[in-house]
Amino acid sequence: MEPPGLPLDTEYADDIDFNDEDEENLKALLPIATEVLKDWNLFVNEDKTDFTHVYLAEKGVKDDQGKPIAGNELWRKSITLGSMLCSKEDISRRISLGYAAFNKYKKAWSHRIPLNKRLLLYEALVVSVLMYNSSCWAAPKSVLEKLDIAHRRHLRSILNYKYPHRISNKILYKRCNAEPFCKGDVDDRSQTFSH
Repeated sequence: MEPPGLPLDTEYADDIDFNDEDEENLKALLPIATEVLKDWNLFVNEDKTDFTHVYLAEKGVKDDQGKPIAGNELWRKSITLGSMLCSKEDISRRISLGYAAFNKYKKAWSHRIPLNKRLLLYEALVVSVLMYNSSCWAAPKSVLEKLDIAHRRHLRSILNYKYPHRISNKILYKRCNAEPFCKGDVDDRSQTFSH
């Protein structure tokens, strides 16, 4: 039964993904899905439907402007449920968003606020942005290390450590009661990633 006063199309919000190696199968599936879902009062906005061809281009293949396609395939920039399909691209985007969030709350890093409160705010307002959907990432350790670099820069800023003053990574993490995102020994860059 329809809730009073609510238009039918505002009763739900949802996304769905269909995957196939052949884009033509997906295009053929769209009108079928639209018809079947309509029976349950779920309406597909075909104008907002995206078709993303996920593939790995062969090395040496170039686009119309002569740029290599391998590693720059269009699907790498596609966003689904707030995350880019390419882990490497998504991590770069998360780092940028993390810096933006960190800078947005500059007043929260003031030394008038106790360190434990600043760190709680940092965890809630910045780390949550940095690590959004991180359980889906499959990226090389060198890319994951970039997250730790951003994390340590934020922590140093919260502690007001600026050049030329230095603090080791180990002491930094200990003082902030934090851990690197690449788990393991702070100085060992080959450890596994988790958060």
